[in-house]
Amino acid sequence: KCSKNVDELLWIENSVQVNSTLDEAWKVLANFAGVGTFHVLYDETILLNGNSNEVAMGAERESLIPDGMFNLIQRERVVDVVDGAYFTYEVYDSEKPSMESMLVTYGVMTNEEGRVKIYHHITIEEGSKVWKNFSKRKQNRDSQMSLISYKHRIETGGSEKDIKRLKKWFTLNEDKRPDRDLLATTDLTVN
Repeated sequence: KCSKNVDELLWIENSVQVNSTLDEAWKVLANFAGVGTFHVLYDETILLNGNSNEVAMGAERESLIPDGMFNLIQRERVVDVVDGAYFTYEVYDSEKPSMESMLVTYGVMTNEEGRVKIYHHITIEEGSKVWKNFSKRKQNRDSQMSLISYKHRIETGGSEKDIKRLKKWFTLNEDKRPDRDLLATTDLTVN
């Protein structure tokens, strides 16, 4: 649904290495409707259309996303899926109209060294320049936290919904690795 005019699109991409197999990482990423049980950026996810919590073409969910004092309700539909590799969903209904026309992709791959990485990219049709600059920072932070949340689930099997504890786990975990692989974005500089 995003427009073809590149000047009106916001593109954010992040990735992180995970200590698992491709299949194990995909199994966690593909838990489309069950993500609310462990993901830090979701209070709850409810399957609206589909046969299971697993990602499938046309599957829909309603997501309750913490937004200050209240939850933001957002409806999302899978528009592309390659089993074992990636899936893309569109936000087709949101209490924040600025979030509509957003495409979100999660995927898994191996890097040049054969290590497993998960990635996340977002494409958003843009509005005003003020909103665009704020949105870039917030969406980039959310993208990074999303990957850290998935990494935690993949590597520990656990659920950590407290952002501060999740960040601490990630920092401690990354500091133990000799070849630290930082989150990186192709769209903007992260402080």
